[in-house]
Amino acid sequence: MPNKKKSFAQQYADLEKITEWFETEDVDLEEALKKFEDGLGLVKDLKSHLNKIENKVVDIKKQFKDVLD
Repeated sequence: MPNKKKSFAQQYADLEKITEWFETEDVDLEEALKKFEDGLGLVKDLKSHLNKIENKVVDIKKQFKDVLD
């Protein structure tokens, strides 16, 4: 079965779970390292997604510049 990429909302929720985990008192060092790496991967993907959306917004604004002025 192919591995589907998670939606922005799902990735953000995963990042929130990792953040909440770090706020607990029972943090295992090895698990913390893994979650830190996973979290940074999520941040990278989320940032990339946001950059794509921003670029689309800029393109749309350019297309409708005369209407927006």
